[in-house]
Amino acid sequence: MNETLNNDPLPESEEDAPVDSWAYTSRAPYGGNRAFAFAEKFWRVPLAIRRERIASCKACEAYNAATAQCRHCHCIMPVKAWFGGFSCPLGRWSALSAPGQRKNEGE
Repeated sequence: MNETLNNDPLPESEEDAPVDSWAYTSRAPYGGNRAFAFAEKFWRVPLAIRRERIASCKACEAYNAATAQCRHCHCIMPVKAWFGGFSCPLGRWSALSAPGQRKNEGE
């Protein structure tokens, strides 16, 4: 019975494995790093910074007051303004480093 369930035994080494069975593993660190880098952007800024960001958005011609969205990036600004790792694509306010983190040189 065991042989009928195991028609395709595991290869002895990675070199013996069909490409489709192991190729995804080479992309796993890349995807994990991207997900981690994206998640690092979601730390909350102090209320004073959020208010400054919102005021800057409201003064911008791309701000849609009816929906509180930016017409350029389509983000909901009261939400985006809370998170320190995001910036305005029009350059009105920039992303900040999370507390306890240093920006890499050249950034």
